[in-house]
Amino acid sequence: VNADMAGEGPKLAHLKMRLGAHDLMPAGTAAHGFSALSGQIEWLQRDGGWLLQGSDIKLTANGRSWPASHFQVRHDATDDGQTWQADASFLRLQDIDTLIGWLPTALSSKLQSLQRMAPQGDVSGVQLADKWQGNTLSSWSSQGKFQDLGAQEVGKIPGFTGLDGNLKDDKSGGTRT
Repeated sequence: VNADMAGEGPKLAHLKMRLGAHDLMPAGTAAHGFSALSGQIEWLQRDGGWLLQGSDIKLTANGRSWPASHFQVRHDATDDGQTWQADASFLRLQDIDTLIGWLPTALSSKLQSLQRMAPQGDVSGVQLADKWQGNTLSSWSSQGKFQDLGAQEVGKIPGFTGLDGNLKDDKSGGTRT
């Protein structure tokens, strides 16, 4: 790991690290680990928000390697509300549980319902965005491609397996093929 950090007092304002690691297991989880993880990760705290991004991410878990990938997650808060934006060139959903184990508690706790669904499959070209005004979702959009998509039944939401296709949606409608 090679890292550069900047901040003031206990507040981290910027972190940029290049990593190459083997046999990783997140502490305090029952999730599987990664046999290899490499790439560049950057965290940037900004006025009213933050940005987390990764590039040239290469990951191997359960004997399966991801293609070199990138991702970006951004959160902004203003007097008008909050916006969330995320994109990822590739995600293997089976590995989400392990990735969530490394997120800050404030973010990982919001993803517990996703963990209960135990998603599986590969998604690519993912773009998600939403805007909140107070507790009201004022706009949202999502798009991506998926292969062998599946999830476990949770409550009244049925489980499914083996879906392939494309998705492009927003608040006014969209297409699914």
